[in-house]
Amino acid sequence: MVLRHTTDTNNTVLSASGGHIYLRPRGTSDTTNEAIIYPDGSVNFTGAVKSGGANIIDTAVAGAKTYTDSKFNSLNTTVSSHTTQLSNMKDYITATGTASMGSNGTWYWTKWNSGKAECYGCRNFGSMKTNSSSYNGMFGNGGPLQTQTLPSGLFISRPDYISIEPVEIGGLTQEMPIQVIKVYSTPASATNTGSFALYTTGWSNAPTVSSSYIGFHVIGRWK
Repeated sequence: MVLRHTTDTNNTVLSASGGHIYLRPRGTSDTTNEAIIYPDGSVNFTGAVKSGGANIIDTAVAGAKTYTDSKFNSLNTTVSSHTTQLSNMKDYITATGTASMGSNGTWYWTKWNSGKAECYGCRNFGSMKTNSSSYNGMFGNGGPLQTQTLPSGLFISRPDYISIEPVEIGGLTQEMPIQVIKVYSTPASATNTGSFALYTTGWSNAPTVSSSYIGFHVIGRWK
């Protein structure tokens, strides 16, 4: 389909071909400043788009589009400001997520642009009881020593900092000081806290407890 405006001294052509609609102000063969409407509704301008005589989109700029409308300028200023703020930050978070700690617990982890990785979580290891008097009050679920797997792929080496603390111990018949101690039968690694045990100086043998909430805080490197 070809539509010609015979009174137009520029011989303006509006045509359709291959599913595209073409508007050529200077004639059939002149693609200068043409506009093309594609089947998906998008429009391509080879000339500048004007508003009130001023260019809104200047397609004459090689490899770029220059937006001169006040709304575009405001948007550009906002983006530039946020980019500057981001670049001026000493460090910032690049990713966050969660991972299972096993039964009854969740890891919450964070990656920082500097390469620092951090995770924390609280897990209920369930009922615990004295394993043997030779452990002087250490107790665990099925044994005195426990280990905790770290979030998969978070750390590239043994973490720089590992804190393991009792959060809540349920079912005790009397108050007593309880702490967590690291035991190096299983050393810490990029994937595991290493072995640890609960310990009390109150009794030579710790009593059975109904719950044992243990908190973890680990800091290392992800890159």
